[in-house]
Amino acid sequence: MATLVIGTRGSPLALVQANWVAAGIAAHYPGVRISTRIITTSADRDTRTSIRSASSTGVFVREIEEALLRREIDLAVHSMKDLPTMVPDALTIGAIPAREDARDALIVTGGRRTLQDLPAGAVVGTGSIRRQAQILARRPDLRVRDIRGNVGTRLQKLDAGGYDAIVLACAGLNRLQLHDCFRTPLEFTEMLPATCCRKHSGPAAHGWTLLPAMRTSSPKLTAAGWRRWSCMRRILLYSQAPPP
Repeated sequence: MATLVIGTRGSPLALVQANWVAAGIAAHYPGVRISTRIITTSADRDTRTSIRSASSTGVFVREIEEALLRREIDLAVHSMKDLPTMVPDALTIGAIPAREDARDALIVTGGRRTLQDLPAGAVVGTGSIRRQAQILARRPDLRVRDIRGNVGTRLQKLDAGGYDAIVLACAGLNRLQLHDCFRTPLEFTEMLPATCCRKHSGPAAHGWTLLPAMRTSSPKLTAAGWRRWSCMRRILLYSQAPPP
């Protein structure tokens, strides 16, 4: 029986996404054995440095890409927004599954409140410059502060009183089934979501026959197209391209 090794970060959300992909592949190809390998990335080791620093490019994927290139894993699963603009030529996008909720969510301790409900001077936590810029454009009287860590860690920091509110992706909350979390979705008129930062890289990938089951239903919607239409939190699979 063939074995397919999926590389992923070890955060709860990364594992949920990788296992979801594994289940989808197994449902269509029951003859394939699937295993998951957790890979520690630069972002996992350094939880203090701002992800906007120049040295932070690719911190969520670099070590996983290197494992792909060494053929230690067969494919990787990422949120599209986490990929840097340039990906090694030997790697290619294999599939883009169905889109999740693309909106961001405002989470405030004690109940659901909108961005306009926050008092002047309130501290809002987010590590995204996209979110920070849009928050300050609407509410220049708020204070925006960086926040690092996985979803659970960020929620703990909010509960501990380090922030008055934080902003997280609705998709991540949904995938982690955090339905009891007090959140107010921010509509696109309030906050534009992240856009795709990687276009389709060309030839079929190593192990390509396993991936069509995970592709989006519309073959015309490539990663390049989703960059224009915004594809926040669409899971991305990519693997080794065949040698020339």
